[in-house]
Amino acid sequence: MIDQTTTIHTFLSRLVSRLPPRAPAVMAMLVSAILFGTAAVPAKTALKRVPPFVVAELRWIVALAIILLVLRRRGERPVINRNTWLLGLTGLALFYFFYSYGLRHTTAANTTLISGGTPVMVALLAAIFLGERVTRPKALGIVASLIGIGAIVSAGTGLDASLTGNLLIVGSAVSWAVYTVLGRHAFSSGSSLAMLAGIAIAGLVIMAPIAVYESYREGLSQIRGLDLALVFYLAIGPSFVAYVLIGYALTHLEASQAAVYGNVMPFAGALAGYVLLSEQIGIWHFVGGAFIVLGVVLATRSNRQPSPATNREVRLGSIE
Repeated sequence: MIDQTTTIHTFLSRLVSRLPPRAPAVMAMLVSAILFGTAAVPAKTALKRVPPFVVAELRWIVALAIILLVLRRRGERPVINRNTWLLGLTGLALFYFFYSYGLRHTTAANTTLISGGTPVMVALLAAIFLGERVTRPKALGIVASLIGIGAIVSAGTGLDASLTGNLLIVGSAVSWAVYTVLGRHAFSSGSSLAMLAGIAIAGLVIMAPIAVYESYREGLSQIRGLDLALVFYLAIGPSFVAYVLIGYALTHLEASQAAVYGNVMPFAGALAGYVLLSEQIGIWHFVGGAFIVLGVVLATRSNRQPSPATNREVRLGSIE
């Protein structure tokens, strides 16, 4: 048995050594993008029997427990202040209200494609409230993505998708964009993980009364073990594992290079919805998705070469 393990380890070591230097980092970015992009599928499945804010509470209790363990090893404590309460409201409570109730009334494919336009909404809000310069490519990107989102929202309806559900997902994207704009200064003032812990605590406190009300109104007797497993996966996979992979990839790739792989998310989510949930994919998904991806590429493209100091961070999407 030991000889077999050694042989396998030797084979894998030789295989990795023959790969291009950046291949593992590229694979890490692809896997993280797929984890983010397909998160709507397990979320939609769990939401069939678990109330939306109960899902959010359970998911972030698990995620917060992991974050607190890491902070304890670092000797740090969660940051609780006005900013974390505001970010907990916009990035967790409002985001999950729109996202979860929207996902109950639309498809995972629509959800992922519409959410793919979030970076463009961030660019638009940053231009309005932070005074960031709007270049011609960025303006074209904003327009292109808004056209794509409009196409999916208006045309992407059917048996499993409604206009109301699509509009709620737009609301979740706007909530996350507001969170991102507000968080640009808040996260730069200290430990990002300590800030995230504070945001999670604030969000859990804000969402707790709604989760209790949902539990009373809808009941919890219909919840199955599979639902709890899906919630646990959402806390570990698209959150913890994906961010670890991104951290590894950014030690080998520039942020501008890594951001390209975020464009995999919308189509990964649409494909997962089609394969795993038998959702219908129409021409509007391809047209709208193409416009959204084109818009994101244009709107987030930098006109200058990023310095090494700014190559450590990239936002692929939301905390779905």
